[in-house]
Amino acid sequence: MIRIPQPPDELPAKPSAVRVSGTNALDEPPSTQSNDQDAAPLLVAKVMTNATIRQGSPFADDAATVTAKSSISGKKTLPLDLAEAGPLRYTAVGALFACGLVLGFAIPAAIWFPIGGVIITVVGIALAIFGIQSGYTKVSLGLLLIQLILFLYCFGET
Repeated sequence: MIRIPQPPDELPAKPSAVRVSGTNALDEPPSTQSNDQDAAPLLVAKVMTNATIRQGSPFADDAATVTAKSSISGKKTLPLDLAEAGPLRYTAVGALFACGLVLGFAIPAAIWFPIGGVIITVVGIALAIFGIQSGYTKVSLGLLLIQLILFLYCFGET
C-alpha cells in the first residue's frame, strides 16, 4: 500500500523567517557546528510576497529607456524592426542584396553579351520583386526599375 503524505491541518498565516536550531535563518548564517544528524549543509529560502516577476530577457533594457535612448541619439532607425522580423523578412533582405550584386553582372553583360544580359536581368527582376517584402521598398523598387530598363535594353539588342 502506498502512503501519500498529507499536509498539516494548520498552516501559519505568514511566516516571517525560517527557524534553524533556535536562530533566525534570515538574519544570521547557520552555525558551523555539525551534529551527526546534520551532515548535509542547510539551505535557507526567502519567502517573497507581493513581488513582481520580470518577464523576458534579463539582459534587455526597459522599454522606456530604449525609446529614450533612440530619441536622444537622433539616429535614424531601420524600417525593419529586427525584433519582429521572421525568416521571410531576412530572406527578402538577402534577395535585395543579391539583386544589387546581380546588377553588377547585368551591366557588363548588357554591353558585351546582350543575350546573357536578358537572362541575368530576369533573375535580378525576380530578386527585386521578392525584395519588396523586406521593408526596404524604395531601394527594391529602384533596383527593380534599373533591372527593367536593362532588360528592355538587352532585349532590344538581341
